Amino acid sequence: PPSPPSLSPPPPSPPSLGPPPPTPPSPDAPCEELQFTVDKTRLNGFIGEEWCFSAIDVCSGEYDSELKARCESLFIEPSAFTPPDPNAYIAGTCAGGCAECVYRQQSNGNWVCRATSSTFGCPAPPTPPPPSKPAPPPLLALSSAMPCSEMVATLTNVRELNEWCNTDVARRNPIECPKFYAELSDGQLQRCAYDPVESRCTLRNGQICAAGPSPPPPLPPPAAAMLCSEMIAALTNTRTLDPPEWCDTDPARRTPEECSKFFATTSNGGAYRCAYEPMKMQCRINLDQGCIQD
Repeated sequence: PPSPPSLSPPPPSPPSLGPPPPTPPSPDAPCEELQFTVDKTRLNGFIGEEWCFSAIDVCSGEYDSELKARCESLFIEPSAFTPPDPNAYIAGTCAGGCAECVYRQQSNGNWVCRATSSTFGCPAPPTPPPPSKPAPPPLLALSSAMPCSEMVATLTNVRELNEWCNTDVARRNPIECPKFYAELSDGQLQRCAYDPVESRCTLRNGQICAAGPSPPPPLPPPAAAMLCSEMIAALTNTRTLDPPEWCDTDPARRTPEECSKFFATTSNGGAYRCAYEPMKMQCRINLDQGCIQD
């Protein structure tokens, strides 16, 4: 017998395009959620007692495509409650609820026309994000660094008061705050700066003082210990001034020459010379230079 003609292989299947995109709402539907109401007959539900089940006169255990088509050409509005004024109700808004009629089989085998759950209008549009807050104003600070000598002479060191810039509420304003500075643990001097956002007097953004153009002269060798009678006769006790002062109280003593002319007595009865500190440009009591009792 003759051999059968050769068959060419079948053409390749077209590539899968994935699921089709969702159907956009009809121009007659205000949103996708109410698309089921388009081109369907409205039953007036709680206004006129028209319901889905009335579309099928006889319950039957046999599936009927004509009954299905008739049932699913309907929807109910309002489907959830009776409006306060039925005569003023505006159809198409679904304010009282819209429900789709669906042809389905019950547990007893009968096919019926029943309503789905109610949909109330279109969802609210997304809330726009709140406007971004404007950037806070910069902290108040001086445009140029103050020399350390000027800072010590004209401002108050809060650390000598055993405080920080923000400790005293009277400093929490742009007028009083810049009148103070703090001596840090590394010896640097930093001016207090007012923060208008937090209403605080703080070291944040406060300027560190500028050192002088040249390093301070070296400290003179420590003075030899003096007899207490000699110290009282040769130097001035700052604690006996009127009013009593400490070594650094008077800015005029903040030089090596003037500072060495004074001493201060303490509550324990000791007498100690004032000594100039060039790095801080201050005249401070030197507890290592106490006088020797006669």
